[in-house]
Parts: sequence; structure tokens; C-alpha cells
Amino acid sequence: MAGKGPIAAVQFYDASDSCPFAAKAWLTLLEKGIKFQRHTIDLKDKPKYFSDLYASINPDPTARAKVPLLIDGDERIVESNLVAEYLDNTFPESGPKLFPTDPLKLFKVRWFVEMFSDKFSSSLFKLLEADSASAAEEAKQTLDKGLKVTGWIQQSP
Repeated sequence: MAGKGPIAAVQFYDASDSCPFAAKAWLTLLEKGIKFQRHTIDLKDKPKYFSDLYASINPDPTARAKVPLLIDGDERIVESNLVAEYLDNTFPESGPKLFPTDPLKLFKVRWFVEMFSDKFSSSLFKLLEADSASAAEEAKQTLDKGLKVTGWIQQSP
């Protein structure tokens, strides 16, 4: 296991409080009480070292470098949901257990997170970036549908 326990510092790359995806991973670090060194990346002007680091992790040469990115020893992890789950599993003695161990409950958590990311997050961004009343209304309707889907998942047995 790559995690060094609660006294080890991991390297965490995120954006200056503006990326909700990186925020998932950041909140996981805080909730688990994992010591980390934070590196803030300007997403509009990414430094070459960060783009190169991301390219060394992601085998897709066309992929845009994005946050969060986590380095734990020799391990390099990207994608907010994967970072959060990695941290929860790698540092089980740190803070509360955030992901269930029961396979069905874990499926429901993963499904909820996937649906939330797919149905809610993109709609919210569209609403915030809407440049007309009709675009805002369309985004709001899509957001409402996404909320119903995620609500249904939470209530399912």
C-alpha cells in the first residue's frame, strides 16, 4: 500500500477554490485529517511543469491537464472521485470511513456520485454561465431533472 499513514504528506494540486471537482478531493483530505502540501494551479495559465506531470499520468496525449492531481509517494492519482476513494482506502486509520465496504452500498454511492457529476454539475455550470434568460431556463430545467434523478437514487432501497 502506497499510503504512509497520517504523518505522511501527500502532494495535492488543485485550483484556487474555484473547481468543485478538486474540492471533492480537498474535502476528503480535510475530513480524513491527512497531512498534505497544497499546490494551487491557475487553470487559465497552467505551468508547463504541471501539464508535463499530468501528461506523465494520463496516457491520452490529447487530454487537457486538470485538477485534482494527487501524489502519494510513487503513486499519482487523477480524477476527483478516484482521488477521494483512493484516499479513503489508503488511509483507513485517518478520520472517518467515507466509502462503505458493503458492495451494494458502495455501488449506490458510486452511482449517486456518477449521476450527480453527470446530471447536476454540468447543468449547474450551464446555469451559472448562461448568457440569456432562455439559456438559463433550459439549464434550470435540466438541473431540476438531475436533482430528481439523484434524489431517486438516494431513496432507493
